[in-house]
Amino acid sequence: MVPERQIPLRAGVPLRERKRIAIDEKEIDINGKKVYLWTVVDVDNEEVIAVMVTRWRCSLDTLRLLGRVVRKCAGKLPRVLIDGGDWYPWALQRYGFRYTVVHFGPHGLQWNDGSLRWTGEYDGSGRLSLRR
Repeated sequence: MVPERQIPLRAGVPLRERKRIAIDEKEIDINGKKVYLWTVVDVDNEEVIAVMVTRWRCSLDTLRLLGRVVRKCAGKLPRVLIDGGDWYPWALQRYGFRYTVVHFGPHGLQWNDGSLRWTGEYDGSGRLSLRR
C-alpha cells in the first residue's frame, strides 16, 4: 500500500497574493503501484505551491490539496486553471475559487527520472502552452 503524503519540494512557500494558479495531476508508478501526483503552480512566477501524492483522483483529494493551497494565498483567492477533470469543480466551489478550464497540452506536469517539472505558460486564450 502506498501511503498518501505531501512531498515538500522546498521549505517555506511564502504566503502572498496570487492572481492565477494551475493545478494538474499525473498518474505515475511508484514501486509498481499506480498513484497520482498532484501539483499546484503559481502561473505568474512559476513557483510550486503544493505537491501531493494520492492513491485516487477524486473530489475529496482535490479538497485536501486546496486546503494546503488556500493557506498560501493572501487576499482574494486566485483564479484556478484546470484541465477539465470532473473531480475539480465541487472542491473549487466549496472553497470559493473561480476556475477556468484550459488545455495543458500533452504534459503540463512532467515527471521524468524522479524529478518534477512544470513547463506551462498561460496566455489567457484558454490554452496553456508549453515552453520549449
